[in-house]
Amino acid sequence: MDFPTIVHEALAVCGPVFDTEAARRHFAAYLTGRMLADKQTVRGINREFVVTTDQSCLHRWLNEVAWDVTVLNDRRWAWRQGDPKTRYSARGVMAIENTLVAHTGKLMEDVGWCWDHAHERYLSAHDSLMSNYVCPAGAPYPIEWRRFRKRAAGTEGAFKDHTARCSERIDAAVQRAIPGDVTFDSYCTSAKGLNPIQDTKRA
Repeated sequence: MDFPTIVHEALAVCGPVFDTEAARRHFAAYLTGRMLADKQTVRGINREFVVTTDQSCLHRWLNEVAWDVTVLNDRRWAWRQGDPKTRYSARGVMAIENTLVAHTGKLMEDVGWCWDHAHERYLSAHDSLMSNYVCPAGAPYPIEWRRFRKRAAGTEGAFKDHTARCSERIDAAVQRAIPGDVTFDSYCTSAKGLNPIQDTKRA
């Protein structure tokens, strides 16, 4: 496959974040694969292209090459503000929710046994907390995500529960002056989570 039009547009906006043409092509291939590949793995993404490099090149770019995620996200957010359908609005809503991605491997980083509320059982999974912006025009898009790390021996200082992660996402939205309301499920509605939100006047 070739890169879709939306990926070419993303390259025009975000391409300068990467310092080489090869890195920009890996970025475009990754975006395309995430949208269209049947299997969302490095091998699955790489196999969608007729003309490509060895999959190890994409793997190294994802795991070893240093590029600034914050700068990339800043460009992506600024790009969204140029479109009336995705522009921030006082009538917009930031939805925060944790999502489980099940994995069978036991040696993957941050994989742990998590409680699945939908099916009322534990499963081995990555647990990510995501914040999405829902525009009045009905065009949602992600703001940020953070992977939840389970408490383990020797990590007490770095451990943050779901409520703390939720509060961080709201604080980040306030710092960026993202307008609108905030919504999340009852999992984070303890006093520890609601009091800081009340102080921001965003609840």
